[in-house]
Amino acid sequence: MTEPTRQFSTYRHYQGGVYLVLTQGVHTETGEDLTVYACALSGKVFCRPTAMFHEVITENGYQGPRFIPFAQTYTKAQCKSLRYDDTAN
Repeated sequence: MTEPTRQFSTYRHYQGGVYLVLTQGVHTETGEDLTVYACALSGKVFCRPTAMFHEVITENGYQGPRFIPFAQTYTKAQCKSLRYDDTAN
């Protein structure tokens, strides 16, 4: 079993989006642990297997965690600016 993600914690996706974990769930058919999270900008809600949420990925020259935890909570405006920080050199 994958360690659960902390509810209401904030993460940055490796591609730059900022997300808030809403809750944990369980897939009704498979019993797999799920992480339910929302985009900080749009509010759109997503659900992903918890193991996948925490996995290390290798894609387009990036190797690291899919979601990187933030140590603090950010406002919507701060989330928007963080989204584009990863394109700055």
